[in-house]
Amino acid sequence: MDYDTFIRIVWPGYESYHETSACLLSSVVKPPSSRNPAILSISIGTGYEIEVMARLCPHWNYICTEPD
Repeated sequence: MDYDTFIRIVWPGYESYHETSACLLSSVVKPPSSRNPAILSISIGTGYEIEVMARLCPHWNYICTEPD
């Protein structure tokens, strides 16, 4: 079973968690007038979190890494 299937079985509301996180971040992350905010995601995994945030906050810049 892949991670995306497994996590939805063991964590009810998985999708809602990421949508809520994006909404909370957007309420406190205010870009300077000439730049868009940069969001750093460490251990990005399958990238679902960033997909959700990019859909809800397309003006943000995303920096993602998956350390070994």
